[in-house]
Amino acid sequence: MKLWETRLLVNDFDTCFRYYRDVIGLPVTWGKEGDGYAAFAVNSETNLAIMPLRDLLEDVALPSTDRTTGGINRAVISLEVTDVDAMTRTLQERGAELIFAPTDRAAWGIRVAHFRDPEGTLIEIGQRLPAA
Repeated sequence: MKLWETRLLVNDFDTCFRYYRDVIGLPVTWGKEGDGYAAFAVNSETNLAIMPLRDLLEDVALPSTDRTTGGINRAVISLEVTDVDAMTRTLQERGAELIFAPTDRAAWGIRVAHFRDPEGTLIEIGQRLPAA
């Protein structure tokens, strides 16, 4: 397993997009202003990504009690694995709290599952889908 990206869940996507592109100076590797997801190269193997908070919460169908702008649901630790389904089973066997079962996200180009750590941080495991 390796860290795939750090994703910030933001309220104002376009302002944050311009900030990380223009102020911080990170090269855009995916997305554009107005999209709703963007990744910026930090180095050759790691990305910083941004995504509207509301989009992720809607997409993974979190219960309304989890919808907040506080500490929970503000960041996602995204880990790349070779087999999401196998790793999901392993993590559940180890006691991890599964909150969203493995699902293909064709628009994202990945298959993902979501967990929570003991403090409520959202953890995503994902594998890249074969190119269509």
